[in-house]
Amino acid sequence: MPKLLEIRDFASAGINSDILAWDLPPQFLTEMRNVRIFRNSLSPFGGVVVWKQLPVFNPGMIMHVGATSGTFWIIAGDTKVYAFDGETFYDITRVGFLNVPNQDLWTDSMLSRIPVINNPGDYPQYWSPQSGATPLTILPWDATNTWEDVGQSCGIMRSHKQFLFALKVQPTGGVGEQIVDGVRWSSPADINGVPESWDELDTTNVAGLTTLGGDGGEIIDGLSLRDAFVVYRERSISVFDYVGGVFVWQIRHMSTTVGLLASYCIAEVKGKHYFIGDGDILVNDG
Repeated sequence: MPKLLEIRDFASAGINSDILAWDLPPQFLTEMRNVRIFRNSLSPFGGVVVWKQLPVFNPGMIMHVGATSGTFWIIAGDTKVYAFDGETFYDITRVGFLNVPNQDLWTDSMLSRIPVINNPGDYPQYWSPQSGATPLTILPWDATNTWEDVGQSCGIMRSHKQFLFALKVQPTGGVGEQIVDGVRWSSPADINGVPESWDELDTTNVAGLTTLGGDGGEIIDGLSLRDAFVVYRERSISVFDYVGGVFVWQIRHMSTTVGLLASYCIAEVKGKHYFIGDGDILVNDG
């Protein structure tokens, strides 16, 4: 005769999907859908409804932008870039854009209130003012040229203070293989503006170019940490300390044994970086 199986405190410990089910005590659940645990019991909760149908393209990046004209989500893909305000998708693709080979390589950052996005298959670009009628624009290289005009591109672009950092860059002149440990920084941007120059040969500004050297591998990503900008490579960490003046940045190599697993694997929390390395989760306090 069938008997009722009694399990004390069923689901009282919550959900744990990291450990194999047979290695967990019965107080854990390994999968839940449309329910929640409340006061040591299960109750129905939520569900899934379609909010909006995406336009026909392959998205690879989503970025939240809190603009003075409203709140938007920038969605960048293989053939288009859209801004979504919760009701309408606006095509903000830059003029002349065709496609990128890999839509998953888009990166994003905010320079003050200006969103800046980049894909190594295209050119770094910004969105200002934030309006559905405003397309993205390629960043200026100097007073007369854009990044496209001088044949420059980069793997990743991040902001720090009023500067932009380009990681994994092209050689000066735009000819040659990508410098996988190369870092460019811009001149400082004016308030609510973008940098006017990236030309490291122009002595009237503080834009620069350097290579990190050593056997740390290629650059994976970078992120601000208080006054410093930290560059993570496959097997090393380098720090750009802001010192101002003519030199602007002082570079120090923090680690030659620890690196970053992949892009977007860093989070800044209360003045520290928590990041995923090769097999470990680590903390960097600068």
